[in-house]
Amino acid sequence: MPVPKQIFDQIRQLIPPLNGKLHKGQSGRVGVIGGALDYTGAPFFAAISAMRFGVDLSHVICSPTAAGAIKSYSPDLIVHPILREEISPKSLRPEMSSLLSRLHVLIIGPGLGREPYMQAFARMALDVAKEQGMFVVIDADGLWMVGQQVDVIKGYRRAVLTPNVVEFKRLSEQAGVDPNTKLQERASSVSRALGGVSILQKGAQDIIATNTEGGKSRDAHALSKISATEAEQNEIIVVDTPGGLKRCGGQGDILSGAVGAMLAWGKCYEEGAFGDKTLPVSRMPILAAIGASMVTRAASRRAFEKEGRGVVTQDMLKEIGGAFSEIFGAEQYGGKFVHTVHLRLEHFEDLSSRAHPDHVIARYKVSSLRLPISPHPVSPRIDKPGTSGLRKRVKIFQQEHYTENFVQSIFDAISLSGSTLVVGGDGRYFSPETVQTILKIASANGVSKLIIGKDGILSTPAASNVIRKYKANGGILLTASHNPGGPNADFGIKYNVENGGPAPENVTEKIYEKTKTIKSYKVIELPPIDISKVGETTYGPLKVSIIDSVTDYLELLETIFDFPLIKSFLTEHKSDFRVLFDGLHGVTGPYARGILVETLELPSSSIQNCEPSPDFGGGHPDPNLTYAHSLVEVVERENIAFGAASDGDGDRNMIYGKGAFVTPSDSVAIIADWADSIPYFKKGGVKGLARSMPTSAAIDLVAKKKGLEYFEVPTGWKFFGNLMDAGRLSICGEESFGTGSDHIREKDGIWAIMAWLNIIAAANKSSSKLIGIRELLNAHYAKYGRSFFSRYDYEEVPSDGAQKLVDHVNALIASSSFSGKTYTSASSGTTFTVASAYNFNYTDPIDKSVSKNQGQVVTFSDGSRVVWRLSGTGSQGATVRMYVERYVAAEAGEKELSRDTAEGLQSLIEVALEISNLKQFLGREKPTVITASRYVNLPLIRYSFFSLFVQ
Repeated sequence: MPVPKQIFDQIRQLIPPLNGKLHKGQSGRVGVIGGALDYTGAPFFAAISAMRFGVDLSHVICSPTAAGAIKSYSPDLIVHPILREEISPKSLRPEMSSLLSRLHVLIIGPGLGREPYMQAFARMALDVAKEQGMFVVIDADGLWMVGQQVDVIKGYRRAVLTPNVVEFKRLSEQAGVDPNTKLQERASSVSRALGGVSILQKGAQDIIATNTEGGKSRDAHALSKISATEAEQNEIIVVDTPGGLKRCGGQGDILSGAVGAMLAWGKCYEEGAFGDKTLPVSRMPILAAIGASMVTRAASRRAFEKEGRGVVTQDMLKEIGGAFSEIFGAEQYGGKFVHTVHLRLEHFEDLSSRAHPDHVIARYKVSSLRLPISPHPVSPRIDKPGTSGLRKRVKIFQQEHYTENFVQSIFDAISLSGSTLVVGGDGRYFSPETVQTILKIASANGVSKLIIGKDGILSTPAASNVIRKYKANGGILLTASHNPGGPNADFGIKYNVENGGPAPENVTEKIYEKTKTIKSYKVIELPPIDISKVGETTYGPLKVSIIDSVTDYLELLETIFDFPLIKSFLTEHKSDFRVLFDGLHGVTGPYARGILVETLELPSSSIQNCEPSPDFGGGHPDPNLTYAHSLVEVVERENIAFGAASDGDGDRNMIYGKGAFVTPSDSVAIIADWADSIPYFKKGGVKGLARSMPTSAAIDLVAKKKGLEYFEVPTGWKFFGNLMDAGRLSICGEESFGTGSDHIREKDGIWAIMAWLNIIAAANKSSSKLIGIRELLNAHYAKYGRSFFSRYDYEEVPSDGAQKLVDHVNALIASSSFSGKTYTSASSGTTFTVASAYNFNYTDPIDKSVSKNQGQVVTFSDGSRVVWRLSGTGSQGATVRMYVERYVAAEAGEKELSRDTAEGLQSLIEVALEISNLKQFLGREKPTVITASRYVNLPLIRYSFFSLFVQ
């Protein structure tokens, strides 16, 4: 028979809204009386089950011999060790009365035992509960008590009895009902024989019955203001919600706690804490029994799916929250209950047409619910994604349907039905809501499995690794990388393909095209998934796996680097080679703790700002000299030999030691030069090297000397992916603090930091003198020469001004008179003659795809060059980046090689500003950020680089 819609609606009325308006205790206060010497687990399970279900307070009333054990199981429980064998129930009654007056429901029986003194205390407590009009649940040895004298419960319709098969047979006999009668009819008969007490008979199917025909209530109808005639009902409900295939001790105690929780909510509803008081109090016992049965059975199934034969009761406790959401949905804003599991019309039967529905035996079967797909009509209005996905202000993503439109467009552009997807991000503001949105849309679009980082946290490199390791079809990453976070800052969504790398341009263009024509998005209104606990949950055909964010990534790094060598070096030089990592409150904090502190056993003082924050601690999570000043200041002040930082999503890095800042261009070149000291490359070899076009040519020199193939690609890590997949690229980098290799398909901040530690440890194996960052720079420049390099960032400038700058430089490039023109520095008189000028276009050597207008380049006759580029990673306005580079050969000598970057590039920067008319078009006298190398080879440490800090 179809499920009556009114049952679900009435149960939902019992559920307190999560609107922040209820005080402690207004979502239920439960007491459990039980806990003799040998039975401490049962009362714990019942009491903690009620709390897991959602009550505010849970008390256990027990013997002193059991109290210590019960309390030790959980500090969340309030334990009253007042059932002392040496005192009488009469003398304890005043204290019991006072205690129960503060509770809404009393659960009698779990761990009660059959000792005469415990049974006597239970009878006294039941008597007090009835006097106070409390709801009561009776289970286990409480049912033994009832069986000895059925009059103690007869007619008290605020009670629910929860017998198992053996207990129900005995109770039937004691109530004068033939135990051979069919179960459903017998349950109804026992309820009627006991004066309308509700029965929940546990079994393969839970049978719930309430029969008040012809009986008199002892709970006084005045309490609920319902006449005896109106209160008459005879209902039998069969709950066959799938449960686990393995039974174990304690599951019945969880059920009694769940029934108690719902009855406690019923009492709060009755007292007006929430709700409209339209629900008859006489319905509450049977509704509580149905709701608790459904949730408990679902929790049992979920636990069994994870643990199999080894399932124990504590596994079920962990699943109550998810099971509750699976059955009923979840409370949303304003305390309104959203029906997140939509029932189709064929699930319902209208009972209003029945002549006398309260006098008819109605048998209802609560079956599994289907999850329909709901389309939401929308209008297309999405901005074009940049080089690393869609990045905008949070308030833009919070606009109605904006986020849903973009996510649906991913599924419209890419066939992902039956796929496995990875979801995670840097934990910035608006991430938790978006994870739930993705879950609903992904399920509606036929995704089979979602792998989600615990708490939604998954660094971009770790996500790339997870996609590759678990052979997922792709991943949706929630990050705006190095951009600020918070309600008034930035948010981002990007899609990574099955190789673990960012979607190539042909895919991002497809997604963008879909955003321009989207008419609707599809959702399945699943309950919110708890992403704070590692484990796997099944919602119909969708599996959701919550994974530890660090474990897989750490295992990967241990296959790449020589951890024993690094650890040995750090241990040996713990006094003269200190390490400091700054997480900038981004996603890499937990990774740094797991690697540096827990694995390499560095002191906890070796990491700072490593607690991920939705707004990155109010800072800007970009690892450069300006925004990572918290690292720079400590390194200089405390003479730290090796400092490092990473950005919001963990794909960028900065290497900075006392007296030496390593530019990203130099960093990737040095890693490439020392690659054979790293086990991963020593074993597999180095296939090729690459850099982004604006990055200095330092790595080119390494490639030429080693006879390796090398590539120059547009800005954007996705351009390295094809080369890696084709086996032609091993190590690559970008001047924007991105460094990585073919171990994954994203740049990787922690990887770069570990590469430097591996190199330093290897360099010191046969050295009597400590070799650090500065010494490695010295050696590299002496071997290859030095590319003086600096980047000027002008952030959030007017878009029209930025476009005018681009148009102006394009006009120069197109002019026949520009090549050969000479410019003179005003400060030094140095002249620069234009050798060539062009827009950088790139043809992918693997798939032959073409990327045009990737930056404007001017080269000079002395080999220097200047690049201007509009960045695609900002969220508001435009960001213009200007890059200047001048190469000095090794033969120039130490004096020239050790020149301060600002000094070495000053003349070229003046000419670059003159050529571009940048100040005029952007209206800025100074850049927002300057990135430049800091090199010191003098006994007296100079701090000239601080002049580069731009406030």
